[in-house]
Amino acid sequence: GLVQMHRTITWRTYVLPIALVSAWLTLTANGQYWALISSISQSWDQPAPLFLASIGLVSFLFVNLILTLLTFGRATRYILCVFLLASAGIAYFMSQYGILIDQDMVRNTLETDRFEAAELINWSLIWYVAFFGVVPAVLVWRLGPARQSFLRGVAEKLTVITMSLAIIGAAAAPFYKDYASLVRNNRQIRHLLTPMNYVFSTYNVIA
Repeated sequence: GLVQMHRTITWRTYVLPIALVSAWLTLTANGQYWALISSISQSWDQPAPLFLASIGLVSFLFVNLILTLLTFGRATRYILCVFLLASAGIAYFMSQYGILIDQDMVRNTLETDRFEAAELINWSLIWYVAFFGVVPAVLVWRLGPARQSFLRGVAEKLTVITMSLAIIGAAAAPFYKDYASLVRNNRQIRHLLTPMNYVFSTYNVIA
């Protein structure tokens, strides 16, 4: 919980800040992802609000899982800021150019020189990243380091990971056939959920 506020905001735990950033990314950095879900749902014979709610919850939990795994200790706020800025930029290019973030796209990005990169920068991109990336990053930057021991931090992460996986299983199990059909008929969907897409694609390129 919140324990003091001066120039920074100090929390006893990073669980809530990570969850808030995960929720922000799930909602704001995944326009193409949600557009695909919306388009698919319109073709269903009848509305499936519970399945859509399950997709929303599972998507958030997957994002929260990846951020929980890739953040730790005093570096947490810096890593969260990087995710906010990177995800905003990637969301913009996915939306404007209809691209998918896969291994080939990551390779192309790494091979892009500064002149090619400069040609892609415009005021629309700057304003988009400023609102969806810089503003939340400034708020996250004001987070003070959580006052917890190393072992408590590890235990906390294990608890979050275990609970997230359990909830994902419980939320997805009743709709197993629906999820299987969704992924089977829309294979591109795995390249649309940000930041999962660029995290795994980058790992596969450099591994």
